[in-house]
Amino acid sequence: MLGLWGKGGFRKYWKDTLMLYDDLYFSHSIKNNTELARRFNHDPDNIAIDFIGSYDGELVSFYYIINSFPRELPINFKDRIRRECREGVRVNFITILRGHHIDWDSPQMRSRLRYLREVGQQNMNSDIDAYNLHKNIQSLGTQNWVEESLSYLAIADIERERALLKVSTLMIISGVRGPDFDESVDKILKYLKHIGVKANRVLYDIPDVLRYFSPFSRVPNKTAEELVSIQVLTDEIAARFVSYGQGTLGTSGICFGVDVYSRFPVLKKVKAKGDVAENWLITAETGGGKSHLVKDLLLQLLALGFYGTIMDVEGFEYIPLANFLAHNSKVYIINMAEGSGNYFDPVEIPDPTGIEEIDRDAKNMSLNFTLATFKTLLGRSYYEDDWLDTVVNDAVSETYKRAGVTEDPETWANSKGLTLFDVYHTFHYLKESNYRQDEGYISALEKAIAKTGKYFEPDGTRKSVFTERVVVSDIIDADLVVCSFGMAGKSPQAVDDTQLALMQLGAAQLSHQRSVFSKSQGRFNFKVWEEFQRWGKFPDSEKTIGVAVTGGRKLGDVNIILTNDVGQILRDDRFGILPNITSFMIGAIADEQVRDELAHRLSIPHMKRELDAIASAKRSDDDAVEGDLDSSEESIDPLRHAFLCGLDRTKFGVVRVELPPDIRRSKVFKTGVDLRG
Repeated sequence: MLGLWGKGGFRKYWKDTLMLYDDLYFSHSIKNNTELARRFNHDPDNIAIDFIGSYDGELVSFYYIINSFPRELPINFKDRIRRECREGVRVNFITILRGHHIDWDSPQMRSRLRYLREVGQQNMNSDIDAYNLHKNIQSLGTQNWVEESLSYLAIADIERERALLKVSTLMIISGVRGPDFDESVDKILKYLKHIGVKANRVLYDIPDVLRYFSPFSRVPNKTAEELVSIQVLTDEIAARFVSYGQGTLGTSGICFGVDVYSRFPVLKKVKAKGDVAENWLITAETGGGKSHLVKDLLLQLLALGFYGTIMDVEGFEYIPLANFLAHNSKVYIINMAEGSGNYFDPVEIPDPTGIEEIDRDAKNMSLNFTLATFKTLLGRSYYEDDWLDTVVNDAVSETYKRAGVTEDPETWANSKGLTLFDVYHTFHYLKESNYRQDEGYISALEKAIAKTGKYFEPDGTRKSVFTERVVVSDIIDADLVVCSFGMAGKSPQAVDDTQLALMQLGAAQLSHQRSVFSKSQGRFNFKVWEEFQRWGKFPDSEKTIGVAVTGGRKLGDVNIILTNDVGQILRDDRFGILPNITSFMIGAIADEQVRDELAHRLSIPHMKRELDAIASAKRSDDDAVEGDLDSSEESIDPLRHAFLCGLDRTKFGVVRVELPPDIRRSKVFKTGVDLRG
């Protein structure tokens, strides 16, 4: 010993001891402040454990041992604890259950029972009255609890033959370090105190406690055994500690898939309240299973009585689905591709719906869409000549006037049969009748006739644009309307600008009228915006989709945004989609930067690992078709074609659509063009 001192060992011993106590004191002082603890973490990229918690990058976990429960405990107390968490904070429980047997006749048990009886008799014989009850009420309550527990255990064990278990519970609170995590911990502990649950924070001995609760460690640990409380419960009580709801997401509604871990269906009640917003983002790279997921959801919505409107930029993805439904439902397919001649004619005023707030704007809606159509046909000239605005307004107003349509809703039925051709003919009427004598007006009128005549004259060079008229009455009561724009393999630059703009107008009119009619019938309408990233390249497209997404809530719409290039939306969210998304399904995205940005924009940084895992899922068979998801095939990665599901931005899970083989391989679910259905 003297030799040790002589070599400086004594000095080193005390130095190490002082540093240890300094670490202990410091850890104790910051144990509830993860923001402060962040400053002293010198290697944030590695997994580590210190005196107060464990760390994995920015994630931190605190550990609590449940020492005792109150006499009465809510069955859903775990769910109630989780409600105290702020966004990004999770609470998990590890419960160890070990079989136990009570030998009621053993000397040890008889001795314990004798002692408890003596304590109980002492309490009964003590002079307790109203003046000292406040000092003894807790001990009396404890004694009553002991007696009730002994009676229950004896009857359950001997008479009812229930199994007895030794129960130990560890509560783990995890999340991103910072104020949200610290506040969640504080609220959880206050709630536990409120319901009478005693939970002790594990400090300094975290590794020993984790080894104790680990299913892979069977080495006795005296330190942990002294820390961990063990309670004896019957199986019928212990069963209530393990909720049947673990791994479930939702209790009713349509199925978004099967949880890849728990194998439970993930459910959501769509439009639980009529005025709640429903804007869904569904994205995955090509071959990620998006098509199967979407078609499965659409079939369920249609089965629930939703009307459906599909805007398919590419072309014919949904034709087989439409043909299948046409056997028992009213289905309308509109091919608005360049050269098809299909067009939505807005001039005729729709029949009244019976809803005053909708009906009073019916004439203005038709008027505005008609004006917009002619502005589109006039193109740049409209903005270069102020007189053209007057000419177009006069022509539309005079068309309605000559048909006997006034501001009186009773006259609006007189618009039946009016078309864009009637407005064009009114241009000629205004010219022939010398409607106005202004030189600028006459010049603009002649220009309007010259610019639009190629669309409406029998020998016009663009007469094929308006050959197949679609009116409101054709489509408003269809169970499903598929509007195809035939842009597969084409860029917006390869299609005439006017034709593109007319497509946009047609989509806007069709979308709005479908929503209006659905609301009047007391039904909801879902709108599918397929290949959404391509809409952003269309001129003025934000006027179509932006209004549909932000204004669809009051009309009862469910907007479903589909894209295999979500990076395009992240770069230019001209529609304001991301702030308005209420639920999302995110599949495999190869670009890590896109995954990071998407997780940030959707405020789900805590789900980034799931996105990474889905993106790196192994594919055992590169030739397997999309949606070939037999769960019996052990070689297939369970995350293949999986999606991170965020329902109402609050409930998260990793899901996958699993359909019977014959159904998923049918033409309805086949990805690609098949005009035969």
